[in-house]
Amino acid sequence: MKAFVSYSRRDNSLGRLLSIESQIGSVTELYIDDLHFPRGVDRHTSVLRALMEAESFIAVLSSNYLHTPWTLFEARQACVRGIPVFAFSESGELFKTRYEDLSTCCKNRVLGLPHAGPVYEAIA
Repeated sequence: MKAFVSYSRRDNSLGRLLSIESQIGSVTELYIDDLHFPRGVDRHTSVLRALMEAESFIAVLSSNYLHTPWTLFEARQACVRGIPVFAFSESGELFKTRYEDLSTCCKNRVLGLPHAGPVYEAIA
């Protein structure tokens, strides 16, 4: 299964992206823009292609996630396509969620609140 990883560059260093890749990359094939876009190819085209080929969407939660035009665009595309949406927390937890609930996920992450409620299902 191919998964598109969406994140705010303001909040995620290359080291953080490599850590995410090592944590969940063995479970599914990931596309992480800063790690996987082919050199010599237009970045915009590469991101759009990977997003359209993705079978699932992973939002890396952070304080700037919902304030970045690109991440909002990516999340909306996942919603329009109807692919499964997951949230990845700073503690390394991966939760199934819905596009509509990403705002709540980000607020909980920023406020340090637990991910709770019927929307979130921990996945293995």
